[in-house]
Amino acid sequence: HGNAWELFCRNYLYSKLEPIWGQAENELGLNVISLRSQDQSSYLNKIPDWGDAVRALNTYRDALSTFTLRSDSDVLQVNLGTLDLQKENNETALERFRGALEINPKNDRAWVGLALVHNLMGDHALAQANLENAVDVNPFNRTAVQLAAVWAVRDKNFGNAISYLETYLNQSEFDEEMSLVLVHLFCLDNRYDLAQIEIDRLLLWNPVHQQALVIEKEICEQ
Repeated sequence: HGNAWELFCRNYLYSKLEPIWGQAENELGLNVISLRSQDQSSYLNKIPDWGDAVRALNTYRDALSTFTLRSDSDVLQVNLGTLDLQKENNETALERFRGALEINPKNDRAWVGLALVHNLMGDHALAQANLENAVDVNPFNRTAVQLAAVWAVRDKNFGNAISYLETYLNQSEFDEEMSLVLVHLFCLDNRYDLAQIEIDRLLLWNPVHQQALVIEKEICEQ
């Protein structure tokens, strides 16, 4: 029964958190539009969407004759790095994120990007260190906290991820998905008493939360 419960927890975490790439794109990728106020072109000054960002980044080199984007902007470097990641240009992405951090070591999204690149390159220890820097800079970066949970399951090392989630939820206490992630990490770490406390808190927000009720039943059977 214990093994089945562990498998349930792992499957839940992977189903919820592994498709994190799209969220990482949003966290890292949309901020290029923040530069539009520094440029007089109508292209960058209109209300943007993700398509605008992609088109702007795809035409970056050719567009220099039409409008100027600041190469000394850490925000721009992060977004160009994100585009390189999408194109699987990992080495170039690495340079972009490093460049962003040289400009602004407090750019938490750059640290997340660097973590993603190093993880793709197989350097999990360095990726974890980058992620820790991201959370140190901004404990409420949701993508960073989610990545920490995914990698905690992979590495079977839950301490930091649990701490990150607790801090995040102290600020964003009504984030039901992240609360459930914390519950599952507690269960995987065999800390069922703390899992029950978090479930109780979640049910206070939403007494009819079906998944929380199912998990509560499972915990009571442990």
